[in-house]
Amino acid sequence: LMASVGHGVERGWSVVHEALKGLGLLAQGRKLDQVGGPVAILKLLSQAAGSGGYDLFETAAMLSIILGVMNLLPLPALDGGRLVFIFLEWGFRRPVIGRTREAYVHVVGLVVLLGLLALITVRDLRRW
Repeated sequence: LMASVGHGVERGWSVVHEALKGLGLLAQGRKLDQVGGPVAILKLLSQAAGSGGYDLFETAAMLSIILGVMNLLPLPALDGGRLVFIFLEWGFRRPVIGRTREAYVHVVGLVVLLGLLALITVRDLRRW
């Protein structure tokens, strides 16, 4: 049992490391063809389900870890974006911008992210 837990933790950190490495490559404009949205995720899960329960569970866990890493990116509308404002407030010991302005920043970020998601979904559908 402990060996399995250890392997799971090791595999989880490996996925986090690979996700961060992939984000670095994306920031450099490389590996853009490997970006996928909900359609690509559905296809990946479908393939994993066809391979058996273990592969499905492992793929679902990997996707969950990757989505968690993505959610911590310091972008408006994501939890990482909110953390930026929290750390700024903590550092300056006062709000840097008002709550209303911060909400607008997050709304704009959400609109941009949803637009990007729509573009990625269309591309996924064309590839599929």
